[in-house]
Amino acid sequence: DYDPFGTEVYEPLRLFEPMEEPVGVVSSVIGKKYASLGFVSGEAKRQPFDMVARREREVILTAVGDEVKDGLSEWSSFLGLRSLVIFNQRKPKDVPALRRQDFLDVDEAGELLRFIKEFA
Repeated sequence: DYDPFGTEVYEPLRLFEPMEEPVGVVSSVIGKKYASLGFVSGEAKRQPFDMVARREREVILTAVGDEVKDGLSEWSSFLGLRSLVIFNQRKPKDVPALRRQDFLDVDEAGELLRFIKEFA
């Protein structure tokens, strides 16, 4: 069958289904850090976030970089999920945000989740 839009355009995000394997190959430093904290993560394409990380019932939509794409807060609010921005230089307002090195220095998943929850 011919699909004019291809499969990548409509590939669904299955946020609440069991994730026994990572969504995709996560080769980024951020993805590896999430894995070391016990999260399963996958990189997202064409979304207002760059990565989805999940540990048990906690899901974090993560944007990486100094420019926050429009829609991150709206997506996380609509879906009832957490959001986090990992930045290098400019800290964004109105969203939980950690400098890249501070994120990499987090020792426990609970520490990260407490930081995100305190923002709300």
